[in-house]
Amino acid sequence: MSVKRKILKRIHPLGYMRYDIRRTVKGMRKRETALKYGDPIDCQGTHHIHVYLTFRCTNNCYFCANKLTVTKLPKYGEVSGEQWLAYFNRLYNILEINFQGGEPTLHNDFHKIINGLDGFNVIVFTNLNELNFWKILELKPGKNNIILKCSYHPLDEKADVSTFAARIKAVPKGIICIPHVVKIPEVSYQVYKDAFLRCGVQLAQDEVIFQDLRNVTEFKTVLCDNHEKAFAPDMRIYPCVTHALMQSELFRMPDEYDFSPLKVECDIYPKCGLYQPYKTVEFYDAKN
Repeated sequence: MSVKRKILKRIHPLGYMRYDIRRTVKGMRKRETALKYGDPIDCQGTHHIHVYLTFRCTNNCYFCANKLTVTKLPKYGEVSGEQWLAYFNRLYNILEINFQGGEPTLHNDFHKIINGLDGFNVIVFTNLNELNFWKILELKPGKNNIILKCSYHPLDEKADVSTFAARIKAVPKGIICIPHVVKIPEVSYQVYKDAFLRCGVQLAQDEVIFQDLRNVTEFKTVLCDNHEKAFAPDMRIYPCVTHALMQSELFRMPDEYDFSPLKVECDIYPKCGLYQPYKTVEFYDAKN
């Protein structure tokens, strides 16, 4: 098989399928693995958690999902990689960890955190920025099943398509890499599909366009059955990232957090509309 075909195979949209197959085989993280790192923490069959190592970003997209939720991003203190790993590696009965942001590679210990995980399915959302791309090159699949969901931001990206495609091809062997475009409606998605294909890269999914929720003024009170479990940069655990962005009072610290399924009363719906795939809501009555 030629080098070109090997590269295309590794970054082809079927990468999603390969990741899912590996995840199915690996399954929930095992208790015996967690025991090696201290008192194990039962995640009660949690499908995934969302970890925001930082809300900082190298881009400044006005159509960013976070900026379309709040008018000003919150400032959090960020904890060390050692602290994150001391907690993560004690978890078991959990299927997957999702690292989001912000841009997670901006965290000083990003690569150490990913490489220090033991026996996890891992998704990393990254823009492959030039400043921190060396941390991506330092990643090692090791004992983990890792997929990078790489977002190209046409209006803010300092690199052209060919440079971004070159970074995708440079991702270490054994790590699945899936590119997609985050854009505004006025720009044709097909333009980017064609441009990436000329560079030997196939975009994995259709365009990602976010709805502006900053000016939502009418809220509904709902019971939210949330599956997100958002870890803020200071390790506070919120029901969802919307609460983390708003720095609400609905949080727990790791040592007091219970992973048992729990419906939470929330009075900011539909402010959380961007993150609806991770939750189901129950309305109290027709007036609400």
